[in-house]
Amino acid sequence: MNFRGLLRVPQNGEKQQYLNRPEWRWYQKYLPEDLRLQGEYIPNEEWWDFEEHQIHLDRYTIKNPKAKMLLFHGGGGNGRVLGAFARMAMRAGCEVVAPDFPGYGLTVRSPKTKPTYALWSKIGSALIDEERKKDELPVIVWGLSIGGLLAYMAAAENKKVDGLIATTLADTHSIKTMTKVGRNSLLGGGGFLFAKLLGPLIDPIRLPMKWLAPMELISNDPEVSRVFMKDRLAGGTTVSMGFLRSLMNAKPAIEPEDFNVCPVLLAHPAIDPWTPLELSKQFFDRIKSKKELVLLEGCGHFPVEEPGRLQLEDALVRFVQQVTYDGMSK
Repeated sequence: MNFRGLLRVPQNGEKQQYLNRPEWRWYQKYLPEDLRLQGEYIPNEEWWDFEEHQIHLDRYTIKNPKAKMLLFHGGGGNGRVLGAFARMAMRAGCEVVAPDFPGYGLTVRSPKTKPTYALWSKIGSALIDEERKKDELPVIVWGLSIGGLLAYMAAAENKKVDGLIATTLADTHSIKTMTKVGRNSLLGGGGFLFAKLLGPLIDPIRLPMKWLAPMELISNDPEVSRVFMKDRLAGGTTVSMGFLRSLMNAKPAIEPEDFNVCPVLLAHPAIDPWTPLELSKQFFDRIKSKKELVLLEGCGHFPVEEPGRLQLEDALVRFVQQVTYDGMSK
C-alpha cells in the first residue's frame, strides 16, 4: 500500500486497525519516554457493536486492576491519541478502555445515523454498562477537552459511575463559552444564533475542524499542534455543522446543581489558552457532588508538560484510591 493509501480515512463499513496506520506514531517523539506507546504498552484493538455502529476500542490491561478507566476524547483527538493518559491511568492501577466516537478515529459509524454529541453521550453511557457486565471493577470516566463535558453527560445519563475526571468542563450550551472556544463567527456569538435559526438546513455542511476551532492551541508546543492538525483521524478531520449544532444544544440528564452520582476531579491545565480555567469553573462550581480541583502547572490543553503532568498522575492515584476505598466500605 502506498503512503496515500495508508492515510486514507476509513469508509463506511471498512474496519481498519491503528497497528497498520502511521498517525499515532507521529505523536510519540513529543512525549516523555514513560508516556509513549511502545512494546508491551501498545493496546489491544477491539470492536464493539452499538446500534449498527462499530465502535473501535483500545484496551490496556494490567494485572490485578483496582478499577476500570474509560477515556473519552474531545473534538481534536481520538482514543489512540489519549495513549499517554492511558499509561498514567495504568500506573494508578486501572485497566483502560479508550473508544473512538463516531466521526473520529477508526470507528465505523452507521450510514443511517449522523454523529451528534447526544449520540456520543449515549454511546458513553452504553459503554459504561457494557464494561460493568465484564467484571465487578469500579468504573471511572475520564474526559479530556470537550470529552470532559461528555464524561459528565454520560455519567449523568448512566448514573452507575464510581468516579468522574475531566481536564476541562466548558459548558458548550453557553454562548459565552462558544464565543471563546470558537475560531470565528462560525462558532462565536453570531454563529451560535445563526446555527440556531437555520437549524437542519445547515447540518450537512462539513468544514475542517481547524477552520472552526483554534486547533493550534491544542498544545503549547506548535509542532505538536501541527501534528494534530495533519492527523485526519483527529484534529485534521472535517466536522458537520449538525455535530456542532448538537454540541451547542448539549443538555445533560442531570443539571450540575443536582449531580450527586459520584465524586468529581477537575484536573485543569494551568496554561490553557483554548479553554481557560474560568470557563470550566463556571460549570464545575455548580456541581453538587464531592469534588476537587487540581491545577496542572505548566500544562497546556494537552497536559503532558512538567511539572503538571506529575501533579496529574498524583491526583489520579489519590482519586482511584478514594473511589476504590469508598467502594469497599459500602
